Amino acid sequence: EWRVISFSGLQLTHTGPGATMATLSAGGVLSNPDPDGFVVPGNQVESDALGHLHANCGNCHFEGGLVEPPMRLRVLSTHTTVATTSTFLTAVGVDANTDCSFGNCMLIATGFGAGNAAQSRIIERMAASEMPPFGSEIADSTGVSAVSAWANSLP
Repeated sequence: EWRVISFSGLQLTHTGPGATMATLSAGGVLSNPDPDGFVVPGNQVESDALGHLHANCGNCHFEGGLVEPPMRLRVLSTHTTVATTSTFLTAVGVDANTDCSFGNCMLIATGFGAGNAAQSRIIERMAASEMPPFGSEIADSTGVSAVSAWANSLP
């Protein structure tokens, strides 16, 4: 089985120029056509972060993946609220079970108010250019900002 690390139905659900879920579904070239596509749930801050994690992390961190910790960072069309996404259920408030530069930490921290991002292992690794472990040499500041803004918005 081949897995393309490039795009998914989420990235193809748009109204801009180029290929879309609608045009590719109509063209009969998709194994799972869905002309309506799907939208990431949540407000702008939440959907930006979830979309980034889906596109940049979900290729390795998915249901059945072998990457530890067992996060599932893909957003599926069945996820209709932020709280039902695999990302929320497997990363938000979940102990990172690893040493962090700042002591005990969570994958995506909660309970620190505006400091959630600073206590989040995922963000620490993203900011240190450790993720993804291949094809990246510099931190994705847009992604770090998006996921940090979401973490900081969590209660």
